[in-house]
Amino acid sequence: MKEFALILFALVSFRVVGVGEVEARSAVRRLAKQKPVKPPRRDRPPRVKNPQVPVVVCPAVRRVDGSVDIMAAICEGRRQLASFVSEPRYCTTVQKVRQCSQPPKPKRGRRRGSVQRQHVCKMVEVKKTRVCGATVGLALLDPRTGVVTRVETDERGEDPADHDIKINGPSRGVATEYVVRVPPGMLVVGLRRIVRSSRGGFAQATYVPASEALLDRFPELVGIGWRYLVGLFAHAEQTLQDAGVAYDRVPREVLMALVFVEHFSRPGMSLKEVPGEIRRVLGTFALNGPETYRYAVSSAKARGVGQFMPSTWGRLQRRYATLLDEDFVKGSTNHRQMAVGMYLLTNADLDHLFRQNGWRGNAAHQQAHLQDWMVLGGYLAAAYNGGSPRAARWELGGRQMGLLAAETRGYVPHFKMAWWYMATRRLASQGIKPWVVLMCYQLQALGVTLPSWAPQPQCPEVLRCRWAE
Repeated sequence: MKEFALILFALVSFRVVGVGEVEARSAVRRLAKQKPVKPPRRDRPPRVKNPQVPVVVCPAVRRVDGSVDIMAAICEGRRQLASFVSEPRYCTTVQKVRQCSQPPKPKRGRRRGSVQRQHVCKMVEVKKTRVCGATVGLALLDPRTGVVTRVETDERGEDPADHDIKINGPSRGVATEYVVRVPPGMLVVGLRRIVRSSRGGFAQATYVPASEALLDRFPELVGIGWRYLVGLFAHAEQTLQDAGVAYDRVPREVLMALVFVEHFSRPGMSLKEVPGEIRRVLGTFALNGPETYRYAVSSAKARGVGQFMPSTWGRLQRRYATLLDEDFVKGSTNHRQMAVGMYLLTNADLDHLFRQNGWRGNAAHQQAHLQDWMVLGGYLAAAYNGGSPRAARWELGGRQMGLLAAETRGYVPHFKMAWWYMATRRLASQGIKPWVVLMCYQLQALGVTLPSWAPQPQCPEVLRCRWAE
């Protein structure tokens, strides 16, 4: 009996110990498969999903003499608008749409012509949601005290409680001009709202509209914009010279006039309205710098300062891959590449004209065309807007305006008005009356010889003066 009890105790003890060893070994294996948890590194900053806006330090808006530094005010306005998030406003409209049900298919075995298939149509109300506005953030400057404040309003300027804000002229997105009536004297030095992104959706955009009140209060902005634009084309000339590409057939002044005409606010303007339009364009360059016309997109998908089409940019980029960016949006919104592209495009337009019958191999005819900047600019303006093939037909057909497209027929006169205004301002500073030069130029174009007592300025040489310097 004792032996039986000892044997039973030994068997039970062996089974318990064996089970324990098996469980312990399996637990060790499970722990070995698990990766060890590393302690967090103290020298590595934690990841933040929504990084904060970087701190921007702007100079003092008021100078020591009490005047207002407009560029410092713009910097302060951008700093305050950086934390503002513009939200789209949606509108739902109900439209009646005609919907037709698909007719049944004929059964197998029957002729298709024997079965009369009729559409069942009815009018159905469909709800459509679209973006009809957005909240807008405005940075307002008090020129008396130099204080910049932020105001939130809607796209029409009707929401703020303490301010009376209205839109001056048509709504043009980020370039919309807002006028502050109450309190009086306030100037808009910054605007932030949503814009359509090139990759879909919306993006936050900060811009400074060149309003008449702002340009009247700070007239030095026009000179700043002029120097900026001249510097762009000077840099483009140096870039082309380093690359070994000919560019000197097209004068810089013609390209600057094309930039002004591309951003005129409306078609069909008179000569009296041209100075104000040029002033507004130059003020926009001064206020926004490299961001100028970054969000300017036409209905035909033309973009940027030069209003390049995607197909035109792609054609130039394939030929000059080292000078232009392959990405159309990135390249067309880069001011330096835009200036290079304008030189390349206008020279290509000249090459197309000089390959036509009557121009090919006629060096004297080509040189005479290049000497007269007014005539040269007219052809380049027609080619820039309507394409070189149609502009060449217009040139070969005696410059009959009926040979041009409707839009180009208004574009060429705008270029001539912009050219004459800017050229005559330079001539007036030299003591030459503009009407004398205009009369001489028109008579010379008609082949009339002026009498000896009449002023004898060489019109093409006078018009070739470097008024952009």
